[in-house]
Amino acid sequence: MTDGARSTSIDLPGQLARRRFVRMAGLALGGAAAGGVAATRARAMPVGARQVAQHWNRLLDIPFQGENGRTHALSDWAGQPMLVNFYATWCAPCRQEMPSMDALAALRPNYAVLPISVERGGTQHLRRFYTQLGLRNLGVYQDQSGALTQTAQVWGYPTTLLVNAQGVEIDRVFDALHWSSPQVVAWLDSQFGGGGKPL
Repeated sequence: MTDGARSTSIDLPGQLARRRFVRMAGLALGGAAAGGVAATRARAMPVGARQVAQHWNRLLDIPFQGENGRTHALSDWAGQPMLVNFYATWCAPCRQEMPSMDALAALRPNYAVLPISVERGGTQHLRRFYTQLGLRNLGVYQDQSGALTQTAQVWGYPTTLLVNAQGVEIDRVFDALHWSSPQVVAWLDSQFGGGGKPL
């Protein structure tokens, strides 16, 4: 890799994924973006759609926590495109991208934008974190057991999974992006088949 882009691999259970790296110049956040270094995106191209469907069937019903003790699962958003973002409050790139993810949720309400904290403990500190960052459009979710994070094979943060309306993972982003930028929103619309008001 050149220009300082970092390589990250993903292997979905039961299959060998072919990795494709695509540069999205100027869309990454942080010091690297300021220097014009491109973000790295890895796309998993499944050997067979059946294996991916089986993998996601396992993920869809793994419980995770929301506010007020409510339990959720990804199947709650069945039929909607999903951006499933795994983050931690102590992760600087995660903090940087959250306001743009919040803006994306307002721009594309038909997309389920789901930031899921990987930290233990209750959700009260997550609500304080949201207040500090001025987040208004995102739900507060937490994978307290770590089961969802582990089954999804997420090992670094932030990691964002793009899941289409059929419940199949179509892409992963291993970096902090400016999610509400016109370029990224246009890219998401192309992946998900459009929707929402024009920018």
